[in-house]
Amino acid sequence: MNLAFSTVAGNASPSTGSNLHIFAGGTVNVTASLVVNGQGAANCGGDPLNSVSTSLIDENVGATCAAVTEDIAARTRLGPLTDDGGPTLTHALFEGHPAIEAAGSACPNDDHRRVSRPVDGDNTILAECDIGAFEFIDSDFDGVIDVYETNNGLDPNDANAPNGGDDLDMDGVTNQNEFEGGLAANNRDSDGDILGDAVDNDPSNASNACIQDGMGDAQFNFTAMSGTVTQ
Repeated sequence: MNLAFSTVAGNASPSTGSNLHIFAGGTVNVTASLVVNGQGAANCGGDPLNSVSTSLIDENVGATCAAVTEDIAARTRLGPLTDDGGPTLTHALFEGHPAIEAAGSACPNDDHRRVSRPVDGDNTILAECDIGAFEFIDSDFDGVIDVYETNNGLDPNDANAPNGGDDLDMDGVTNQNEFEGGLAANNRDSDGDILGDAVDNDPSNASNACIQDGMGDAQFNFTAMSGTVTQ
């Protein structure tokens, strides 16, 4: 199997090979791909990868990914599965992810969303390919990808318009933080549970409506359906 310009992330296994498991005699070559955030077991299991080129792969304890360099940002600056356009959900790259502009100039013409690549993702004029299945496109370089800005009433081409550091819905959370948190930049209450995003302890989950005080030493849980409050 040849894995190229792909993102394999967040899969789980109780034993080994949470993201990749190579059975005896199997052949797996990885090129310009992300293999990160395996849950419950080593990132790779079974036989070692046959080859790894221009990729970012977690080599955690017990993994058999082969000799690769782990980059913490490859895990922490990768978004959850969301609708970023295209035929399926994707893991968006966040600003500063080491995959941006790291795969050279030769790559498929489109990313997984059928978006043309390469695109200049770090404001250096030179457009190079991103590692993985997602091409980071931020036309005004404000830290928020174009498709999110368009879907949330922001202008992806105007750096002087409300941008990543601003707060479009005035809920106390910047547009960039809402993007990276999977929230809506144009809705103060992204999960519709009555609590605003800035005070909601879980602002993307309406079934967990709770608010924490500024000291973090008390928590109040709200049941919106019945209006009851418990401490």
